[in-house]
Amino acid sequence: MSSRLATLATCIYYARSMQLDSAPLLPDQEGLLSWLSAEVRARCLSQPEIAAASGVHQSQISRILAGKARRESANVRKLCRYATSLRQAAGARKLVGPETRIAIDRAVMRLWDGSSEHAGALVDLLEAVERVQRIGNRET
Repeated sequence: MSSRLATLATCIYYARSMQLDSAPLLPDQEGLLSWLSAEVRARCLSQPEIAAASGVHQSQISRILAGKARRESANVRKLCRYATSLRQAAGARKLVGPETRIAIDRAVMRLWDGSSEHAGALVDLLEAVERVQRIGNRET
């Protein structure tokens, strides 16, 4: 019985130490997660789409977007990075109709091999195109 009690005490110790090491959610993170949750509710995004793009498991996305995340974690940071990139692109998406947005999303999905490394490369490529467009706009 004492070995079970010692094991339980060890588990409690490690669980508490892990909680102390992580910081509470920042207001910016809460705002980004609220925005992302609203996008899902508005059916602009689905949790499986977010999971595929962010590398966060769908069950964790559900938990975090339901407001059950109280502390910062790697998954929270991934979702915040994803939400930031979407939010920045949202202005451009409003300039086109939903059919165009769907066509663009499908074109990107056809190019993507499903890995987080390839997702990062596609984001880098699209950001490079954006930088070239900005330079071109300044020269005209």
